[in-house]
Amino acid sequence: GSRLRPMTCTIPKPMVKLCGRPVSEYILDLLSKHGCTDAVFTLRYRGSQIENHFESRRYKRVGLDFSYEEEPMGTAGCVKKAIEYGGFGGEDNFIVISGDAMCDFNLSAALSYHIKSGADATIITTQVDDPREYGCVISKNGLVTGFSEKPSYTGAVSDYVNTGVYVLSKKVLDLIPADTMWDFSKNVFPQMLQNGMKLASYEEKGYWCDIGDFTSYKRCQRDMLRGLVSCEFKRDVPQMEGVKIIAPCYIGSSVKIGAGTVVSAGSVIGDNVTVGRGCKLWESVICEGAFLSDRTKCNGGIICE
Repeated sequence: GSRLRPMTCTIPKPMVKLCGRPVSEYILDLLSKHGCTDAVFTLRYRGSQIENHFESRRYKRVGLDFSYEEEPMGTAGCVKKAIEYGGFGGEDNFIVISGDAMCDFNLSAALSYHIKSGADATIITTQVDDPREYGCVISKNGLVTGFSEKPSYTGAVSDYVNTGVYVLSKKVLDLIPADTMWDFSKNVFPQMLQNGMKLASYEEKGYWCDIGDFTSYKRCQRDMLRGLVSCEFKRDVPQMEGVKIIAPCYIGSSVKIGAGTVVSAGSVIGDNVTVGRGCKLWESVICEGAFLSDRTKCNGGIICE
């Protein structure tokens, strides 16, 4: 989460809040919605904060466990460790999903597609306007034929990108060496193509946003407020005397706002925030516990806790 510093200096990226809730909770909502009963977090940077947040080791219908990396093991190495740690070796298929990206994909449909196609692994892809910041997936008739990592504008042969959400059969685990740094995009998927294994691409039309930087962090919350994401958060906005609040926006609990202040649509105000009199907030994010003095103007800004 280096691009989200200083916000991630004190918390891991999956604990960054979107409209009052950690992004990892939205992902667990999605897993619960689609019938997932067990999940393992694979953790490293400040991982104990995530484990402490979910100290009951259960979220709705999902039982939780936590696997730690002592040294970086890559996207695939840590998954193999987590599956073995969680005792899921007897399962036929696994879903791998990022705990720091917002999405509302139809995981049930993706899993059904994976099983019916007989694929060894299925990459969930989505179409983006500008593929230059992503790993592009090249496919034909639903099967992956190649990849293009962060292509130039003229070199982008596909605008469908790898979302980091996968359905894997257990035979894929055999391609991942134990206790070794190993990546899906760099190692596993190219090896599958080389070995002639069936690697499918499932094109998803739902919402997906990688919370990788502050631009996407703000954009995602605006999209949530506008109803572009299927997710749950507190939507009621309190009425405050002398304060003009223009919907849609998010206002947390125990928030104090002085008279004459205008809060525009698209703004997000966390818990225990104090805003002075005569302030103007326009599409800004004010994190928990922040204090804004009288006549402050914040235009598209982010005020950390």
